[in-house]
Amino acid sequence: MTELDCLVIGAGPAGSCAALRLLQLGYRVGLVERASFPRDQIGEALTPGIRNITALLQADEALTDLPHVAGRPSLLRWEQDALLPIPHTDTAVVSRADFDARLLALAASRGARLWQPAQVLAIEGQPEAWRVQVVEPATGTVSQVAARWLFEATGRHGAARTRWACAPNLAALWAEFDATQVDPECLAATRVEALPDAWLWAAPLPGGRLRIIVFADPHAVGGQPQSLWHRALTSSRSLQSLADLAPAQPLRVCSAAPYLDTAAWRHGRVKIGDAAFALDPISGSGVEKAMRFSLQAAVAWHTWSDATDEAGRSLAEQYFSQQLIQTCARHVSWCAAHYARAWSATNDFWRARSTPPRPRAASAVPTPDEPAAAFFAALAAAQSPEPPPAHLDRWPATTRVRLDSACQLVPQLCVVQDRVCAAPALTNPRLPRAVAFVADQALAPHWPLLHREQTLGELHDALAHAMRPEAAGAVMTWLQRSGVLVQAA
Repeated sequence: MTELDCLVIGAGPAGSCAALRLLQLGYRVGLVERASFPRDQIGEALTPGIRNITALLQADEALTDLPHVAGRPSLLRWEQDALLPIPHTDTAVVSRADFDARLLALAASRGARLWQPAQVLAIEGQPEAWRVQVVEPATGTVSQVAARWLFEATGRHGAARTRWACAPNLAALWAEFDATQVDPECLAATRVEALPDAWLWAAPLPGGRLRIIVFADPHAVGGQPQSLWHRALTSSRSLQSLADLAPAQPLRVCSAAPYLDTAAWRHGRVKIGDAAFALDPISGSGVEKAMRFSLQAAVAWHTWSDATDEAGRSLAEQYFSQQLIQTCARHVSWCAAHYARAWSATNDFWRARSTPPRPRAASAVPTPDEPAAAFFAALAAAQSPEPPPAHLDRWPATTRVRLDSACQLVPQLCVVQDRVCAAPALTNPRLPRAVAFVADQALAPHWPLLHREQTLGELHDALAHAMRPEAAGAVMTWLQRSGVLVQAA
């Protein structure tokens, strides 16, 4: 019998990321991965925020020589019906098979017990005392595992009865072309194009192939994906020559539907990655958001495990649910606004996605309905128009300033020293959300100082005395740019 604190089921970026964080926090961790790498993936784009995550996990060294494509120009056809160059986005395209395999190998090298390829045969017992049977098909070996908690990172597989569609459905059609099949110009840039009834992403992969993904309404795909694929490439501004060309492998279709799982937190079992939520791929940040949520789930478990009373455990669950719902709500709001700006936004495909969902009757929402209600509250907050930015003229050091009278301190769930706690946070109509820390500095302890009417120079000197000078400068910049610091009358 293998005894563990946490068993992670599924070793994509979310599962491996959770395992690495749990190992950092001192837990005994196991990983079950059903597939041998490589396996098909279509989330190759890694946004810049990934660097912060790998730095926290001390995983940079393992990824330093990861094959990737970066620094290529990007072409965008979106607000105008023309393919235009856009500024460098600092997004890297990687081989997901290599990326996933390296994270998994790193977790194993740091002490995670690994079963691969393997699958879970049965889960019995109860929270804090799970008994899990793991089988390795290649040898027929069955392992008995005792685990306190389960982290389910099984992707889109499994029962979907608790998944709630928080945005219109979406299908992905994708294929790859060998470098010898395409014009070299097709491999010189990443392309994103809004089409009349779909949108596409095309980018060169580290191995030299060109991958193209078309995102469309599943009803439009129907039983004729080849027809939609041909129509999409024909209506492209730069890929028409590939419309009648057979790709290097057969055209594949998969779901890209956005959703959130309304039962992602159950006592003793939590869902992470695509098992907990899926985002509209239009932002390209799905891998980053899945990894970041895994970190948050690991801290929530750490808080729950270390809590001495029910109040502490409740904070952990609230934090987990809050991060899940806010992640989905903010993304849905951003995507709707982005869809609305497309040159083809008057067509049905675009109208459906540019209109954020509205609250429905409780009977129309999967059980339980509380997460849906919280989602709509978070969506309303994300859609609230932000006040115009503060006037950013450089104020002289002799300018007398004070904190805006509308500022208040409200409790907010935060992570402090790897544990969830309710910390006081500054709120103001100008802020999209309450802020507890700036440059790793808590704002609440400096509340009396910030409320005092004084010159800008005096405030800076006082903050520099209370914290590191560079942090004081960052706080001063934030106070002015956010508009919460105003000139005294």
